[in-house]
This record gives sequence, C-alpha cells and structure tokens, in this order.
Amino acid sequence: QQLPVVLYKTALVTGAVVLAYWLDRSLFHYARPHDFFQLALQVQNDSLDGARALRLVASLATLRRALIILACVLGLTLGL
Repeated sequence: QQLPVVLYKTALVTGAVVLAYWLDRSLFHYARPHDFFQLALQVQNDSLDGARALRLVASLATLRRALIILACVLGLTLGL
C-alpha cells in the first residue's frame, strides 16, 4: 500500500543527489577532489609537506561536496 510513496521518496533523494553533484561540478570545476588526490600522489616523491597540504585540500574539497549534497537532499526532501 505504501510502495508508491516509498518509490517517490527514493526517486526524490536520488534526483537530489544527482542535482547536487552536478551543481558542485559546475560551481567548482577547478577544485575536484580526485584531481587533488592524484596530484598529492605525484608530489609525494618530491616533498612530504606538499603532499600533506594537497591531501588536506583534497579532503576539504570532499567535505565541501558532501555538504552541498547534504544541503540539496535535505532541502528537497523537507520541502516536499
């Protein structure tokens, strides 16, 4: 009996995640976390401090993306 409601809510959350991911990619096209992690691996041989700083930047970019996704999901699910 509640299956349509569950499917609707699941589709709503999935749509919010996709929307938020592409919003993050378009707003911060220069600061993608995987690029920073790859750069940290390349720099690791040269200097450990530089690699550590790049990993910190990559971690912050990952947290930024997670917060944007969280905000979009909460906003969409609480608003409807």
